[in-house]
Amino acid sequence: MERRESASYFTVLLYHSPYLYFSSQKTKRDVNNFDQDFTREEPVLTLVDETIIKQINQEEFKGFSYFGEELLP
Repeated sequence: MERRESASYFTVLLYHSPYLYFSSQKTKRDVNNFDQDFTREEPVLTLVDETIIKQINQEEFKGFSYFGEELLP
């Protein structure tokens, strides 16, 4: 089978396949699928090492900015 025919076959197969999983999520903030050991924990702000930040391609974040509430006057 040619590669093109194979790709078309799988595209059609996936498109017509019924979903195997339906989420029971009620709202966007519903966390029932997560272990309560994690959802009960208080969030902790963790500082990131600047050397790690410098290794990441910052072009991917061009136009994005975020300032945490603790940094605002």
